[in-house]
Amino acid sequence: MDEKREQNEITGTVTAVIFRNEENGYTVLRLDTGTVGEVTAVGCIPGITPGETLEAEGRWMKHATYGEQFKVETLRRRMPVGEKAVFEYLSSRAIKGIGARTAKLIVDEFGERALEVIEQQPEQLTRIKGFTPKRAQAVHEAFIQQAGLRLLLDFLSEYKLPLSLAMPLHRRFGNTALDVVRENPYLLTEGDMGVDFSVADGLAIQLGMAGNDPQRVEAGLLFELRHNLNNGHTFLPRRKLLAATSQLLNLEDDSPERALEELLEQGEVIQEQVAGQEACYLLDLYAAEVYVAFRLEEMSTAELKPPRDLDQLLNDIQREQGIAYAPQQEQAVRLAASRQVILLTGGPGTGKTTSLRGVLALFEALGLDTALAAPTGRAAKRLGELCGAEGTTIHRLLETQFDPVTGQLVFAHDQDEPLRCDAVIVDETSMVDLPLMRALLSALRGDCRLVLVGDPDQLPSVGPGNLLSDLLRSGKIPAVRLTEIFRQAAESAIVRTAHAVNHGQPPECDNKASDFFFLRRHDAQRTADTIVDLVARRLPEN
Repeated sequence: MDEKREQNEITGTVTAVIFRNEENGYTVLRLDTGTVGEVTAVGCIPGITPGETLEAEGRWMKHATYGEQFKVETLRRRMPVGEKAVFEYLSSRAIKGIGARTAKLIVDEFGERALEVIEQQPEQLTRIKGFTPKRAQAVHEAFIQQAGLRLLLDFLSEYKLPLSLAMPLHRRFGNTALDVVRENPYLLTEGDMGVDFSVADGLAIQLGMAGNDPQRVEAGLLFELRHNLNNGHTFLPRRKLLAATSQLLNLEDDSPERALEELLEQGEVIQEQVAGQEACYLLDLYAAEVYVAFRLEEMSTAELKPPRDLDQLLNDIQREQGIAYAPQQEQAVRLAASRQVILLTGGPGTGKTTSLRGVLALFEALGLDTALAAPTGRAAKRLGELCGAEGTTIHRLLETQFDPVTGQLVFAHDQDEPLRCDAVIVDETSMVDLPLMRALLSALRGDCRLVLVGDPDQLPSVGPGNLLSDLLRSGKIPAVRLTEIFRQAAESAIVRTAHAVNHGQPPECDNKASDFFFLRRHDAQRTADTIVDLVARRLPEN
């Protein structure tokens, strides 16, 4: 390794910007380091221009196509010094409204003081022909914006925070971003910032915030509620929330109690009695739960007039599909003809797919434009193949978009821009979380039908809420639970075992069936090795 690659710090003058992504700030530039010559530096360096001096820490890496590069991880930018560097900076169009010709006029008039004049005495620019007071002020404001971004980058580097935070912070807060972060470091954990709470908390302490400062304690409470969304919880009992926050922040006083009362008063946290518990919700999760419950209850009470020739329709559908429905399957199709929302559930091998195809055929016969959706791409593809129609993910159905200001995913379809379909069939509903169901329901027209299909014994959603199981237990939504195992499915040991477990019966571990077998391992490492071997080699080969 040569002398250059042993260094993890470089200093030099920017000679050229080769590439810049205005969205995320990723930049490729050439840097004249003097001692080790010109090098290529890459990283999040928004707003950098030729003529600036860059002090950077990072690491050397070898790009497969572009060769040796220095990956910038922290940096410090210094404004150009000397007339030549100042001219290069201004002529690079770093400041909106200044090109090469105007840059020469400014440098000829003010020399190496040009940047100082633009920043502190912009009215002096009117000494130059063509500069009105309005134009001078516009140049000043553009320079201040650049300076704000530079100071923000310096701050991030000083506290070892990712430089990639600069662009989302600057988009959201503009030139006030640095002041906003200093005032509330915990906002770095929100939206597309993605900073760990421990990092933001450490920054707050470094900036002088007291351990029991109300802002810190409120941030801890909100973090605990958000963190537990990842564990599937829409709320936390008040007692558990306070205990977890005290432990997180190492507090032994009553400051969490006081901070929680303040959040309740502000409306950021909602407290409700749920099953004898004082349940504490984040506002948006509480609103989602209330909306989903209200909308589904409203839909469940809507009774639709079934077609007069329903019996003939069912006979025609069965003849076309070459099948005779079992009583529960026919019940599901009939229910879909007369109710706006239904639940269709059952374990493996009970005929959910046959029932679902019947419902879809009924809707087609009634002239309803029906959308098929599922929470994942794989489930959507399988749904489409089974039904002989196009399936899509719920996110794609709602047309997911990225909001660059908030850093959140938003949907093009909502109550103001509803879906144009007449009915929606959702498969694998057990994997749908509460926020996604809220988004879907808000995008349905008032008369749109909804069929929710799934198995409550499958794993629940990764996100907050246990939607399908809760809806079934409520007894409020018209539902058909398929229980008959059909002969072909009963030949599968997987299907038989699944139903046995649901009935409290242990699996047959000595089973030699091809689709279900038991492998005994006596320690954790051998168990892990066996699982890897099954997934990587044995199952694909067989």
